[in-house]
Amino acid sequence: MNQKQKIIQIIENDARINYEKNIMNFIIQITCDYYDTNTLDLFSKTRRREVVKTRQVSMYLIRNNTKINLMDIARHFKKDHSTVIYSKSTIGNYIEWDKDLSSEIEYLQNKVDYHKKTIRRDIILEPTFYHINLDEIISIKLKNDKAIILKGFTSEELQTFDFNEAIKNESKRYHTDTGLSIIEKDIDKEEVKKNND
Repeated sequence: MNQKQKIIQIIENDARINYEKNIMNFIIQITCDYYDTNTLDLFSKTRRREVVKTRQVSMYLIRNNTKINLMDIARHFKKDHSTVIYSKSTIGNYIEWDKDLSSEIEYLQNKVDYHKKTIRRDIILEPTFYHINLDEIISIKLKNDKAIILKGFTSEELQTFDFNEAIKNESKRYHTDTGLSIIEKDIDKEEVKKNND
C-alpha cells in the first residue's frame, strides 16, 4: 500500500467513526429532548425513573443504529457494558407489549432514519484527492484567517509572487475551501513560456 492509499484509508476510517459518533450524539440529543431530560443526567449515577428510561432508550437506539461496540457505548455513558446489554434487552422486550413505548421508539427511530439520510456515511476521495509531500510545500498564512499552500515554487519566485493574481488564476488553483487555497505550479505552462521566449 503506497502513501496515498494509506492516507485515503485513514481519512475514510475517520469518516466512518465520525459518522457513527454523529448518529450516537444525535440519538442522545433527540431522546433527551423527547423525554425532557437533562443530557448531563444521562451520564450521572442518578437512578431517577425518567433518567433511567431515557438512558435505556438511548442505548437501545444506539445499538440498533450504529456499529459502535458495547464497551464504547458503555464508556460514553460512564457505565458498565452489562448496562448496555440490559437496556437493549429491556426496551426490546417492553416494546412487544407496551404500545406507548412502541410508538415512542417508532417516532424516535423515524427521526434517526431521516438524520442518517442527511449525513454522508463515507468520503469518496478519488479522483479529486491527491497527496502532496510536505517537504515540497510552503504554507503561508494571510490576513482574515486565510491560508495558501504553494507547491513547486522556488524561494526566488516567492519574492515576486502575486498572491491575489495566483488565487484568481483558475489554472493554478487546485483546491479551495473557505480559508484555504492550494496552488500548484503548472510545470507544463512554464515550459511553454520558456520555449516561446
